[in-house]
Amino acid sequence: NAGHNYDVVQARVNSILKGTPVKEDENKPEYYTVVKGDTMWKISKKYGLTLQALIALNPQIENPNIIYVGNKIRVR
Repeated sequence: NAGHNYDVVQARVNSILKGTPVKEDENKPEYYTVVKGDTMWKISKKYGLTLQALIALNPQIENPNIIYVGNKIRVR
């Protein structure tokens, strides 16, 4: 219970193993703006996250099945 999210940590380990370059500002949050047709699942796949990791990054979203165009979703 160190406060770490397993899915987020695992996604980062996977990107390191794939040889994805590490950004200097990797700890800086990154956001995606929802467009028509988006779902949390589609966004998670676009950014190489599990759905659970994306949900964990966005506790402000009460129901992950309902997102709106223009919402800012944290993806990193």
